[in-house]
Amino acid sequence: NFQQHIRAWDHAELYGRAISIRGERHCGTGWVRIMTNKNCQEIRHFWSPKLDSDGLYNWKHDYLPNHFDPRSKDCIIIVFRSAVPWVPKMKRAAYSNAIDRFSTKPMGLFLATSFKEFGKHYHHILHLRSSKYAQYLNFATSHPNVLGVRYED
Repeated sequence: NFQQHIRAWDHAELYGRAISIRGERHCGTGWVRIMTNKNCQEIRHFWSPKLDSDGLYNWKHDYLPNHFDPRSKDCIIIVFRSAVPWVPKMKRAAYSNAIDRFSTKPMGLFLATSFKEFGKHYHHILHLRSSKYAQYLNFATSHPNVLGVRYED
């Protein structure tokens, strides 16, 4: 599974290329996955019963792994989404005990609550989003095999 797998930069040449979809929760990663599966059938999407292309580089909603190499023949597509529709969806269900535990608070308090997720401290939910987006954008500008797309487009 994605927690046990570490893909090296040359694995695309050895085992086949992959398109890995990344993005924060509720950003449209599942929708983009359906589109790539349908339109890129020559690319392998499943590596084992418990590992798909999105899990090749850890959890698809986490930061990108620092070891992802620009020499890789794999492609990572990062899905970005406006905060306006994203925040209410995260309040409804973040799929994280760290965030879901304060989701019953009014929106203003939800947005202002600090929390810790996967060992990282965040001042509020938008801090989580901006931290990940900053890292994603850094990869998209420094790696020719990382592409960013906006959900709204």
